[in-house]
Amino acid sequence: MSDSEFNAQQQRDSIKRKGGKFRIPERSRPEGVSYQAHKNRYLVSAKLTQTNWEVLRAWLVSNNLNYNTGLNRLIATHPELEQHG
Repeated sequence: MSDSEFNAQQQRDSIKRKGGKFRIPERSRPEGVSYQAHKNRYLVSAKLTQTNWEVLRAWLVSNNLNYNTGLNRLIATHPELEQHG
C-alpha cells in the first residue's frame, strides 16, 4: 500500500468514526442554525472578469499568498473598508 493509499484509508476511517461526515461540535453551533449554514457562515465567492482574475492571481503569487490570506489582506487594507472596521 502506497503512502497516498494509506492516508486515504486513514481519512475514510476517520470519517466513518465521525458518523460519515465532518461535524462541527454541537456546542459550538447556535441553536436553530443548520450545520451547512454554520459551516459556510464566512464563505465568500465571486465571479471575476478574466482581467481581474489574472491581476489577482499575479498579485497572490508575487506576494506568496493563498486565496484566503490574500483576500483577507486586501479587505483589511482597503481604504474604503477601513473606515467600517
